[in-house]
Amino acid sequence: PGGDETPAAAGDTAAPSAGGALTWQSTTAMYACDALVRHAMPLQEAGDDDDGSVLMHPDSLAAAGVADGTTVRVSAGSVGFVASCHGSTQVAPGTVFGFAGRYRGTLATGTAVEIASA
Repeated sequence: PGGDETPAAAGDTAAPSAGGALTWQSTTAMYACDALVRHAMPLQEAGDDDDGSVLMHPDSLAAAGVADGTTVRVSAGSVGFVASCHGSTQVAPGTVFGFAGRYRGTLATGTAVEIASA
């Protein structure tokens, strides 16, 4: 109240600058929610459709100098992994996204990460 600030339009975000910080985000694995669900037979029979790739916003890919489909190393200090990286406008700029099933326990959600061509 009383300010001149106008809320940003939905989707109005800035891409990180070259060398800017990237943040790791992932889903919570459906089998990690509780003991009952974890042991459900349909879940045990479900296939893993995670291809192991990570996603970044196309503007973040460009700022990092990484081409769509490039194999990259995602790391935070000495911890990290290698994955194929693809662009997606469904991922917020400045974010590296991967499904939890593949990378569960590697990096905590919200961790600042770096990417480099592998």
